[in-house]
Amino acid sequence: MNRKGLEELKKQLYFSISFIVLFFILQFITGLSYTLFFDRESYTQFGDYTTAENSVLTTIVVIVISASLAYGIQKWLVKRVSR
Repeated sequence: MNRKGLEELKKQLYFSISFIVLFFILQFITGLSYTLFFDRESYTQFGDYTTAENSVLTTIVVIVISASLAYGIQKWLVKRVSR
């Protein structure tokens, strides 16, 4: 593999690892905040306190934020490692 191909592989690896870690951290924080701050009086007897639409929207927002932050981290790591 040539040097340029290796650099591209490093970029993809940095982005992938950053995205996965950020996604799980943000999903955990979102779930924790839903649990802590949601109005407990609106719980049903089945415990269904969130709608599917709200859950999908939250996941999409977390994906967008994770991807944006992962892209920034990847650019920062490439600059830092290439020095």
